[in-house]
Parts: sequence; C-alpha cells; structure tokens
Amino acid sequence: MASTEKLSITIPSHYAKLVRDKVSAGTYTSNSEVIREALRVWETQNEVKQTRLDVLKQAIGESLNDPRPSIPAEKVFEDLESGLT
Repeated sequence: MASTEKLSITIPSHYAKLVRDKVSAGTYTSNSEVIREALRVWETQNEVKQTRLDVLKQAIGESLNDPRPSIPAEKVFEDLESGLT
C-alpha cells in the first residue's frame, strides 16, 4: 500500500452512520476502509467525467474548425419537420 497519512475529518451524521453500518455488517473491516473505497470511487468518477469533457471539447473544436459551410437554422428545422434527418 502507498504511504498513508492520518486525517481527522468531520462528516454529516448520515454519512457517519452509513460508514458504521457497513463496518458492522462486515462489508468492510474498518471505517478507514469504507472511506478509502468511497474516495477511490469518487476519483474514478472524476476521471470519467474529465475524459467525457475532454472528448466533448475535442468534438466542439473539430466542429468549429470544420471547413464545410454551416447549414442555416431554417434549413435544419425544415429538414427536421419534413423528416429528412
């Protein structure tokens, strides 16, 4: 395991109960294990969000740099209404 550091944190009672319940149920062996798992999930979710954001930024950039002429909004709406999409 990587080096560790002891922290003292304050969390809402609801979360404290959730942590204690998971340990009491035997799902985790300690409060710290619950928090570490939650932080790993949070970190992964943030990485996924960042990847999605990067993909969107790239797609927007490619769209803005597309040399093809833009389509007038009226034409887009006409095509949508006529079912030509």
